[in-house]
Amino acid sequence: MIRPPALIIYPLSLIICPCLWGGTAVERTAEEAPLLGGEYTMDFETADSRGWEKSGNAFDHQPTLNDNPVARGRAEPSNHQGSWWIGTFEKFQGHSGQTPGEIQGDEPQGTLTSPPFTLPAGTLSFLIGGGSGPQTRVELVLVDHLLHDLARAFYQTGKDIETMERVTWDLHPIAGRIGRIRIVDESSDEWGHVNVDDFQLEGTVPAPEVVGRDLTDAKKILAGANLTLGQISKVNSDAEPDTVLRQDPVAGTEVSVGTQVNVSVAFKEMIAVPD
Repeated sequence: MIRPPALIIYPLSLIICPCLWGGTAVERTAEEAPLLGGEYTMDFETADSRGWEKSGNAFDHQPTLNDNPVARGRAEPSNHQGSWWIGTFEKFQGHSGQTPGEIQGDEPQGTLTSPPFTLPAGTLSFLIGGGSGPQTRVELVLVDHLLHDLARAFYQTGKDIETMERVTWDLHPIAGRIGRIRIVDESSDEWGHVNVDDFQLEGTVPAPEVVGRDLTDAKKILAGANLTLGQISKVNSDAEPDTVLRQDPVAGTEVSVGTQVNVSVAFKEMIAVPD
């Protein structure tokens, strides 16, 4: 079993430079993009990397389909979950003209970065394989609202083997912070690739306040907190249509990741006036 590295929270003098992202770092919030709720994939079973930001060319042919290493005769099964997974050495996606086992090799480099999300009081686990060098890794970075900068909390590499193993990170010390997951391939050397699949968040988060917010905004806020929008009831009201009037569970309630939050929203009943 891969032992996760110790929690690394860098002091101000060691905070990662904004150039890590290819531009100036800015303040991020979990409302900017959802973690759950259909617009973001955590297991890549959508057959794409929807919701993730891509740089470079290592992820141009990702995710890959089925056990590509075994298909080319390698005795190192990928141990992927479902049908799709990230493997920056791989190229096969089941398209016409492609052959199972097809590769793009170690040359391409790039990153795949998740949207910002609220870290629960729980765990983040995932499967990882590929190269053991620090340039091929999965990392969790924190977004600091005060410094408008980034700091790495955890990272993990493979073991120079295609077979992925599960790693679990304890998020309790940083629960409530805003984080982003980065899949990094910065190497073109031998074993300059990373295999990743099946991110899982477990734990609890406080239900955010969505009363008074527009329904569209409420969905984004809930998704950024790792929650989903549940049943929507309409209530005749003088408030702006689609304004959230009530929520269940109420704001501040500790709920499990993925919990549905039911809401009541305003609408104005139209009454036909007889001729």
